[in-house]
Amino acid sequence: MEGLIWRFRTGSPCRDVPEAFGTWSTVYDRFAQWRDPGCSPP
Repeated sequence: MEGLIWRFRTGSPCRDVPEAFGTWSTVYDRFAQWRDPGCSPP
């Protein structure tokens, strides 16, 4: 979740998310799941 917040706050692409938030692909995958209708963050 923190990685998504960081990404949107800075406007950076997913590949620039610091490793402290996990891999960029994990951050993107979580975003992709949550943007789909009917899904909500944990």
